[in-house]
Amino acid sequence: MHIYIDESGIFRNPANKDNVASCIAALAVPTTQKKEVFKQFKALTRNWRDKNGEVKGSKLDEPEIASIIELLRKFDVILELIVIDLGLHTEEEITKFKEIQVNDMIGGIPPDHKPDVLKRAKEIQSVFAGMSNQLVIQANLMFLLIPRILFHMVLYYSRRTPQELQWFYWMVDAKNESKNAYEDAWSTGLYPVMAGQTAKNPIPFVEGGDYSYFEKFEQKDTEAIRRIEKEKGLERGTLSSIRLGAIFEKHFEFQDSRWNVGLQMADVLANTAQRALNGKLQISGWGEIGRLMIQRIPNPIQFVKFDMKAKKGDTTTMTDSPFYQPLKLMGAKARPIWLDAAGEARLLEFNPVDEDSRMSKEDAERLDLKGLP
Repeated sequence: MHIYIDESGIFRNPANKDNVASCIAALAVPTTQKKEVFKQFKALTRNWRDKNGEVKGSKLDEPEIASIIELLRKFDVILELIVIDLGLHTEEEITKFKEIQVNDMIGGIPPDHKPDVLKRAKEIQSVFAGMSNQLVIQANLMFLLIPRILFHMVLYYSRRTPQELQWFYWMVDAKNESKNAYEDAWSTGLYPVMAGQTAKNPIPFVEGGDYSYFEKFEQKDTEAIRRIEKEKGLERGTLSSIRLGAIFEKHFEFQDSRWNVGLQMADVLANTAQRALNGKLQISGWGEIGRLMIQRIPNPIQFVKFDMKAKKGDTTTMTDSPFYQPLKLMGAKARPIWLDAAGEARLLEFNPVDEDSRMSKEDAERLDLKGLP
């Protein structure tokens, strides 16, 4: 899989508007389809490029955006969106939220813990303390975005093209003004925090899926996983967590979107969602974007508000969205993880497993996803 990540919006609210959406997007493109996707995208957009030869979503109109979405619908891509409304947050609240995170990073570590663990925690704490509020927001959205799209990729492609789960190439748009700060924050702070978070948020492996290509990334039957299985009333061995280090260690890069077609596509989709939510784009442009997403209750788009009163470890929570109508329309068109009845029957025939080692589709559909990505 090739995954391209970009954001749209200013992640600030200097004009103190009541509602202003910013979002971060990840576009997953199957490696086996990437060459053809890029070829068709470049052909479609050859007359829409700026002086640097780049396609920018902010410069496209409704017919152009709609044609790009229609092109991507021909391929088995997944779009993941995380949205925040900066109208619901003051600058003081973001600063307070950052202080809470920074203090919590070493507050729970016993004094007699291994010295290297405490040293590493203090390094991460220092990185977060030095972040701007804008970067804190982007970092926390990344915490949510990456485990969430991994969750959807594993369940979705294991039922369609499981060979795609043997490799993951991650590319993030490197903004000139924040490139060094963000790269430093990722390597020193963001990645270790997210790795720990992912280990605590196991995902279900549902019967019928072919996970043979993904097994090298699985981690099963740990103390944390057994505790969550018990809390959710699941059989032991039902859940697995992801060894995030193995997925990121070789192929995670910050790149200039001028030279990366995938990042340009992610930019178009992030900007489309942001403009749609902020009422700056007509539905004729964004109306079909939901068809690139995966169905999720209550909505495939995660809408986030930082909660100052949340318990430790749960300071980022969902909130009711003031952008109800566009979110509802996007979510209504998202496609299911599951195949049709005949397709699911074929999967069970081709991928028979021990009953205790995989969750049934019916149980997965009823599973309380709270605590999962």
